Amino acid sequence: MKSNLISTLPPLRHGEFLQCMKNVVTIYDKNDVKALAIEKPFFELQNQTAEMERVFQRPAAHELTPVLNLHDELRTGSMKSCYKMIQSYVLRDNPLQKPAELLEANYLLHGGKIDRLTQPQKTASINAMITDWNENPSLADAVEKLKLQDIIAELVGHNNLFDEKYIERVRTTQETGQINQKRKLIRNAFNNLITVTEARLVLGENEAAYQTILRDVNALILRFKSMVSLRVSGGKKPKAPESPNTPTTPETPEDIWPSM
Repeated sequence: MKSNLISTLPPLRHGEFLQCMKNVVTIYDKNDVKALAIEKPFFELQNQTAEMERVFQRPAAHELTPVLNLHDELRTGSMKSCYKMIQSYVLRDNPLQKPAELLEANYLLHGGKIDRLTQPQKTASINAMITDWNENPSLADAVEKLKLQDIIAELVGHNNLFDEKYIERVRTTQETGQINQKRKLIRNAFNNLITVTEARLVLGENEAAYQTILRDVNALILRFKSMVSLRVSGGKKPKAPESPNTPTTPETPEDIWPSM
C-alpha cells in the first residue's frame, strides 16, 4: 500500500501539526514496533514530538496568554460592532447608504474572515483596514459621515494593546524559532518512519501490520485535510471518512505554516 496522502500533509497550525504527529505516534504505538523492525525511527518521531510539545506548551502556560485572549475577544467584538453599524446603513435606503457600502466592501476585504484568522493575522488585517480608512479620502469621509470614530478608536485601542502584549510574550518566551525548528525535525523523523515502514512492507513480511499502519496514517491525514478545508471554506463541511483520531490540542496565537 503506497501512502498517497502522507507525502502531502496539509498546511497546519502549530497545535494542529503537533496533534497530528501525536496521533501518528499513537497509531504506531499500538503495534509491536520492535517486531516490525521500525523501533528506531518510531522512537525518533516519538521523542521529537514530545520535545515539540514541551516547547509548544510554554506560550500556552504564559501569564500573558489570558490577557492576550481577552484583548483578542475585545477587538473581535469591536470589529463585529463596527460591521453591524455599517450594515445598519447599507440595509436601508438613505443618503448614507453609498458611503456605508464603500466601508462594507473594505471591511469584508480585510475582516470578512476575522473569526478564522490566527491572532497575529487579525492584528495585520485590522491594521490594514484602519490604514485604508485613514488614508483613503473616500473611506475617511465615509467614516466621518457614519460617525464611526468612537468604535474605531475602541478597536484600535484593543488591537494595539493585543500587539503590545503579544510582542512582550514572544520576547519573554523566545520559543517561536524553536517551535519552527522542532517542526522541521519532526517532519524529517516522520518522513523517515514512513519510508522505513513502506520499505518493510515491500519485503513481504507482516504485510497486514504495515498496511494497517499506513492505512490508519492516511486516514488521519485525510481527517486533518478535511479540517483545514472546513476552516478555509468558512464552515461548509467537506465529505471525509470517519476517523477516531480527532485533533484535540488547544490553539495558542500562532502563524500557519504554508505547507508541510
